[in-house]
Amino acid sequence: MPDLLTIPPARRASLLLRPIGNGGDHVVKDLRTGAFFNLGPIESFLLARLDGERSTEEIRADFEERFGEPLDEEELEDFLDLAREKGFLERERPEFPDDPEGTEAGEDVSETNLETDSVLSALRAWPLPGDPAPAPEPKPKLAPATKKRQSILFWRLKLIDPDRLFNLMEPRLRFLWTRAFFLVSALSILGALLVVCFNRGALASQLPGSLRWQVLVLGWLTLAVVTTAHEFAHGLTCKHFGGEVHDIGFLLLFFMPCFYCDVSDTWLFGEKRKRLWVTLAGCYSDLVIWSVSVFIWRLTLPNSTLNFVAWMALSICGVRTFFNLNPLMKLDGYYFLSDLLEIPNLRRRARGAWTGRVRWLLWGAPKPEPEPRGKLLFGYGAAAWSFSFVFLCLMVAGLARVLGSRGGLMGVGWAAFLGLVSVRRLSRGFEGGEFATMIRTRHKRTVLWVAGLALVPVLLAVVRVEDRASGPFSLRPASRVEVRAPTAAFLREIPRDEGDKVRAGELVVRLEVPELDSKIARKEAERRESQANLRLLKVGSKPEEVAEQRERVERAHAWRNLARTDLGRSRRAMVAELNEILAQIVQGRAEADRALDAFQRDRLLLERRALQAEQFRESEKKWRVAQAMIKQAEARQVAREAEGTLLAETELARREKEFEDARAALRLLEAGARPEEIDAEAARLDRLEEEGKFLEGVRGRLRVVSPIDGVVTTPRFREKTGQYLHEGDLICEVESHSALEAEIALTEQDVARVRPGAKIRLKARALPFEEFNAVVERIAPSAARPAAGNAPTVAHADAAASSGRTELPGTVIVFCRIESPPADLRTGMTGHARIHLGPQPIGAILIDRALRLLRTEFWW
Repeated sequence: MPDLLTIPPARRASLLLRPIGNGGDHVVKDLRTGAFFNLGPIESFLLARLDGERSTEEIRADFEERFGEPLDEEELEDFLDLAREKGFLERERPEFPDDPEGTEAGEDVSETNLETDSVLSALRAWPLPGDPAPAPEPKPKLAPATKKRQSILFWRLKLIDPDRLFNLMEPRLRFLWTRAFFLVSALSILGALLVVCFNRGALASQLPGSLRWQVLVLGWLTLAVVTTAHEFAHGLTCKHFGGEVHDIGFLLLFFMPCFYCDVSDTWLFGEKRKRLWVTLAGCYSDLVIWSVSVFIWRLTLPNSTLNFVAWMALSICGVRTFFNLNPLMKLDGYYFLSDLLEIPNLRRRARGAWTGRVRWLLWGAPKPEPEPRGKLLFGYGAAAWSFSFVFLCLMVAGLARVLGSRGGLMGVGWAAFLGLVSVRRLSRGFEGGEFATMIRTRHKRTVLWVAGLALVPVLLAVVRVEDRASGPFSLRPASRVEVRAPTAAFLREIPRDEGDKVRAGELVVRLEVPELDSKIARKEAERRESQANLRLLKVGSKPEEVAEQRERVERAHAWRNLARTDLGRSRRAMVAELNEILAQIVQGRAEADRALDAFQRDRLLLERRALQAEQFRESEKKWRVAQAMIKQAEARQVAREAEGTLLAETELARREKEFEDARAALRLLEAGARPEEIDAEAARLDRLEEEGKFLEGVRGRLRVVSPIDGVVTTPRFREKTGQYLHEGDLICEVESHSALEAEIALTEQDVARVRPGAKIRLKARALPFEEFNAVVERIAPSAARPAAGNAPTVAHADAAASSGRTELPGTVIVFCRIESPPADLRTGMTGHARIHLGPQPIGAILIDRALRLLRTEFWW
């Protein structure tokens, strides 16, 4: 039995040791704290032999048999000291209590690495953060002074322990990890991608109508559902492959709200394939939801609730997938790259390689020792830090703009404070005390730094560079004519088409006015008639006409006298007729009285039964007939009195009018034509002549010619044949391509430094390898302004495009001319222009830019 004094302490039973890769590396999980460690082949072998039964001699013998090299007692003691420090051994360590802070994700523990001159010089133990590292098991509460502070750029909060829930869900969802589901989902994603490619216009057009406050609520709900599915996909996949998941929480990454799921147990998987699937599960879940949302969006009715929710889900999943797969952010893409390269703590190790090289270059610190994949780590560290710095600058700039617009300088100050805190956190490790060491010991480098810093303002004041202002431009013809309809007409003939060249005076279109020749002929006839009437008025009446008119007057006089005679006769006849009617009335009344007496007598006899009823009714009838005859005579009397001699009087009035008309005409003939009549007929003749000239002018304007040499640019010009045009309507456009004019849109800050005559270099997008030179001819007198109270919108851009101008709200147009442009350079093309404003000191340019930015953006 071996001596107990030579038996080293056994490793703790709560340590879980799993191989990783084929090189002999192992992953150790401390089940008590949840921390992970990566051990190389030598460390893994030695830790596995610490079972509390093997002696040091047996361990050394096994080591020599396994690796072919001896292991000194001193080296073994060094390893045991390191294992005690990390808490791997059962022996109580009062001087080193369980320090959870030493196992937190992302903490630099490189100072604990054991380095000797023997074979264990490569020994190291690195904590391995998962996705991210889980919180430790319940432990004694630390004093506030010893609590680890989280980074403002990477702040997290644990929410739930989902392991129990995943144990219930995973057996019911195992079909999700089958080949059949993978094949179906992959085909669905491919089909959705094709749908999006063919309907990208409809997909993008839905965005402007979605900018409402109601969308924010629905968007957050959709984001919560999609994010839950994303994190559950990570956790369930880890659970499916045998891992444990005890942490799902909230993460603030560069001030952006996120969620995370701790799947650190993937380091216990021996197969790389499983680790990669756990990492990609979230993104694949987003892609599956995205594909289903694409099909729902395409198949449902537009503007319906389901259609909008599907559009929101596919938009969120698409953007999330883009960011999650970025390996420079600590998201799924980063962990996938770390697993693929099999480099645990890739970000921390790469940052260490990057900051170590920077300290060596800047402050003269000791050059970092070479390590495996050192170039890869250095490159990734530089790229990740640069991305983080740029992203942070953009976030702080956006925050400063938002806070500055509401809180003024106070808001800008808060944004600057957050930016300084974040940059200080981001730049941690670049100095590492080496700056002070350089000041104290590296005097030559210190002198070089002081000289370099002193030289900077001198260079800024002395070195002059070309000051430039740049902006987009669009081309328009230097000469452009709109050919418009000179009169309302139909397009009868169009001998030219779009792109045809035309010379000045050549026919462009031929118009047609229906019945124009007939109207001209009628006006000519009316003109001749008016001329004849005017001559008649000037000559006057003939004697024969006067004599004839006198005879007409005499005939009308005789005819009138005859009417008067007829009127007298009519009156006498009326009196006689009225007398006759009156006599009939008197006779009728007498007969009615006699009939009444007989009627009354017969009634008395009838009452006494001395007379028959038929005789009584006969007498009653005679009485009533007599009364009716009286009424008829009275009515005839009234009618005759009303009629009187109306016909005779009407006829007399008509004949008197004819007589007076004849006498008036005779007087006119005897008096001759009045000067006013001659003037009126002369005016009518002038009007007819002018109308004739106008119609002749219309006939002359039916042939429309080009006023300049150029090219017809109206699209589908010949298709306008037969179209009706009002006067002034556009027929076509003719542009002269002998010279082009470029309209450069400059911001309001840049245009103040531009003067006419400044040199310009233009580069069109259609001809990226050619450069055109020009000079500033003129500057627009006013800047483009947005609609009242509104910022620049798509509608403003559309209006600018339709007007042929490149201006947008907040810009000023600068004009220049390109003489004899190449044939490939056409009007409407766009590009970028640089206006050279002359050499200026670098410092003056930088100060001017900074002052303009501060004065325009943050000064009120």
